[in-house]
Amino acid sequence: MHSCIFYPGLQVALSAQTKANAASILHEKYDEILRWFPLMKNEIVEKETHFSQQDAVVTFKNGSKITILANQQTSKGQRKHHLMIEESALLNNVLFKDVLEPIPNVPRTTSGKLATRNKWENNGQIHFLTTTGFVGSDEYIRCCDMLDNMANNGG
Repeated sequence: MHSCIFYPGLQVALSAQTKANAASILHEKYDEILRWFPLMKNEIVEKETHFSQQDAVVTFKNGSKITILANQQTSKGQRKHHLMIEESALLNNVLFKDVLEPIPNVPRTTSGKLATRNKWENNGQIHFLTTTGFVGSDEYIRCCDMLDNMANNGG
């Protein structure tokens, strides 16, 4: 939510095994964050923010938005600036590479008539949220590959 406030027009998606699961998680975190930081409510457009069993949308006054996706083929073709993958240890690598990894490949541009891509902004972020996996699992291999890439300045 902080990123959505500080970066106007940011499109973020939370994905989980099903849309119902993602909606439940986002609703729970939304309530928790507003309980601890009640002034954040001033940044949210309450008329456009809604939660149901199969959908959840948090809309901010600066045009940023948090929505949900499922870790399934139905999410293919979606485009967001940042992606948070819940329970990524349950995600197989084929589905991740085919469906989820391409989602945040569109960079956010700055606002206004002369909108440009900020080369210092962390575009294309994917956050993996999970419990630890097993050695040899897709998530374990993905984490080891990310660690090696970071150590070798590969991203």
